[in-house]
Amino acid sequence: MEDVPHLAKSSPGVVGPVVEKSALASTENSASLEQLKVRLTDAQKAIRKVRYTRQGFVPPGTMWRGVLLSDVADSEIATELGLSFETREISLTTEGEAKLWILERVLENPHLNAFQRIRANLQHKALLLEQGRAHMAAEKPGLTEMSNPNPHNTRAQIAKASGSSEGQVHKVETLLEHAAPAMLQDLEAGTLKIGAAFDALRAPSPSEEETTHYGVIYVDATLGLDAKRLRALPVPQLADDDATLFCRVHPCDLAKVLRCLRSWGFVYRTHLVQPLSRPLMGDFLQEGHDLLILATRGEVPTPGVEDCPSSMLPAMSADEPAPEVAYGVMERLFPEATRVQLSAAPGRANWTSWSPGRHLPASD
Repeated sequence: MEDVPHLAKSSPGVVGPVVEKSALASTENSASLEQLKVRLTDAQKAIRKVRYTRQGFVPPGTMWRGVLLSDVADSEIATELGLSFETREISLTTEGEAKLWILERVLENPHLNAFQRIRANLQHKALLLEQGRAHMAAEKPGLTEMSNPNPHNTRAQIAKASGSSEGQVHKVETLLEHAAPAMLQDLEAGTLKIGAAFDALRAPSPSEEETTHYGVIYVDATLGLDAKRLRALPVPQLADDDATLFCRVHPCDLAKVLRCLRSWGFVYRTHLVQPLSRPLMGDFLQEGHDLLILATRGEVPTPGVEDCPSSMLPAMSADEPAPEVAYGVMERLFPEATRVQLSAAPGRANWTSWSPGRHLPASD
């Protein structure tokens, strides 16, 4: 019979057991443990909160070396409801065992999305292999040099355990290795699908001979690009380390564009409003304006313009492909920057034009 980890009960209280500061300070693994968990959605947390309100108590949490291994949402709900939250210390030998404990509880969750379930199974499998090698090495030195199990067989096992395909598992493996933190957050939250994220990583890039990176990038998101095609634009590859992104967008598509900004590594800073001469029908309202989003990445100083342009731009027709006034604002704010436009009409002086299959140099 396998040994069952010992749970030592702590004193009740919202914050759990009293842990010496030295013990907490030495627990540098709390962040890596927390990353393995799955956060409840707002709706799931609300349902759990109602259940705890009715029963009048919150189940005890599980601690290991001063780190809460169980769901932190229970502690938050207890605080919100003013209920006691007890914690119990679990006896585990290594951090690997603590990670396995978390992942096994994650995989018991019936509400995981496809990315979360594959991700957890991949991590669970890797930890089991790591522990197996460690045990064999302790008994028989030299076994750590054993070759890894056939990756295709492992991938098939992960796919079966996740109720998915080997292709999906391969995509998640690639995303975990190469995707930006913001993209991984969107995958965890379920606001981004595995296929769309994978396609964005494999976006067509500028030719290898083209080494220019740009300080200003303009994207027109009003030209019918769906979320998948928009996210696949090679903005990260074209942008300088310190760059400004301008993106024209219909108000009804704002949430889609903001998610793309995050996946590209940009942070929203402000926007300009461009009235339309003829309103367009949005999802809920007739929209009489477009937005010109300004986002940055890296260290972009505030432009030293004595007479800053107004955030309200002159009216334009709804089908105008490249409003002259918007270009004027971008060029005025960043007169010395190299500039590239994506999915916009080519031919603008001092702008390089990029579109799938072509990368045209700046016009004189």
